[in-house]
Amino acid sequence: MTFVPYELFYRSVYSTSDDGERVAVIIHDLETQEVELALSQPGTPSAPSWMDGEDAERVVEQLAAILHAPDEHTIEFREPTDPAFSLKRGMPFDAESMTTATYAIANDDGDTLLYTAFTIEFRPNLKTTETFPVAVFVFDPRIGRLVGHVYGPENPHAPRTYNRRQQKIVGRHLDDIFKRIAHAQSTGERISPFKNMGPQFRSERLPSIDAVSIDHALVQAIDVVERYTAQQAS
Repeated sequence: MTFVPYELFYRSVYSTSDDGERVAVIIHDLETQEVELALSQPGTPSAPSWMDGEDAERVVEQLAAILHAPDEHTIEFREPTDPAFSLKRGMPFDAESMTTATYAIANDDGDTLLYTAFTIEFRPNLKTTETFPVAVFVFDPRIGRLVGHVYGPENPHAPRTYNRRQQKIVGRHLDDIFKRIAHAQSTGERISPFKNMGPQFRSERLPSIDAVSIDHALVQAIDVVERYTAQQAS
C-alpha cells in the first residue's frame, strides 16, 4: 500500500523556527483515497508549548480548507487559506497499513523511529519460481532517505550455479536502481524504481522496523533476511 504524507505547520508570534511548528499530519492512501489525520492537542508532547484551544480550532479550520473532495472517489489537497499555516508534502512510501504509515510520520520524536524495509530478489532461472536476495533497502519516510546493502558476487544466499553472466545482470540492474534513486532524491520525485522490474527481479516488502537510526534499521532488516533465508534453506 502506497501513502503520501503531508505535514501542516503553524507559525505564531511564539514560534522558534521560520516555518513554525508542526501541528498536524495527514496520511493519504493513493489506492483507496482515504485520509487519516493526527492532530497535536494542546498540552501534549507533540504540540507546541504555546498552543491553546483557540489555536487548535484554527488548525481544524485549515484542515477543512485543505482537504477537498471533487467527487466521492477523489481527495485533493489545497494550500492553506491562512498565511500563518504552510503545508509540506512528503515523499510517497509503502507501509503495511495506514495506521503504520501514520505512526511512522507522526511519532518522530521518540527514542526509536519506524522505518520501512524491503529486499530485491533475483530469479536466475525463468523456468522456476526460486529466487534469492541480492539487496536489502531501508527507507525513512520522514525525510525521504533510502539506504541499502548489496550482496556482491560472493552472495551467501545464491545457489552454486550463480555464474558471472548472472552476476553481471544483477550488477547492472542494481546500478540502474541506484541511479534512479539518486535522480528521484535530487529532484524530489517519488522513489519508485522497484516496480515493473522485469521477469528476473522482484521487490518484497519486509515488516516495518523500529530502530534508533536508519543504519540500525538496515542492520535489523539484513538480520530478518538472513534468518528467513536460513529457514527456507533448512
